[in-house]
Amino acid sequence: MTQLHENYEFDLLVKVLKIFEKDEYNLELRIKDTSNEMWFIVIPKLKFGPLKEGEIIRIRSVTVNITSKRNVIQCKPSTNILRFTYKNSIVQEMKQKIETETAADKMMLEDTNEVIMSPVIYTEITNPDFEKLPLFKLDDLFLNYDDIPME
Repeated sequence: MTQLHENYEFDLLVKVLKIFEKDEYNLELRIKDTSNEMWFIVIPKLKFGPLKEGEIIRIRSVTVNITSKRNVIQCKPSTNILRFTYKNSIVQEMKQKIETETAADKMMLEDTNEVIMSPVIYTEITNPDFEKLPLFKLDDLFLNYDDIPME
């Protein structure tokens, strides 16, 4: 996949290694194909529904983002995902061929330029009086502020 140019559209048969929620609407998947190269793709959560780590899927109609420093696949409006049953022969074959984490993957994860793949706490509440206050989503604060109780 690394030799592909930016506008080339193709299909993937991959194993989902990790799933991370970027926000309310998007998931970032860490995926691998039979080349055992790790790739990243951001998919709309509502369009494709729940995915599981370790699942073998076919992703139709994607492109490579050549401007990124890491291996990134981009969805198109026509992108679709096909799931296989666990007894399917292609699933059994792919699970044997694809290594979950190689030495190269570990090096990539230690790189400081890589995206952190675990939740990060931006702020910490240190005042005990404020710890008891209710928490709100940013969408509620900016878009649905009339519905927030003032007490």
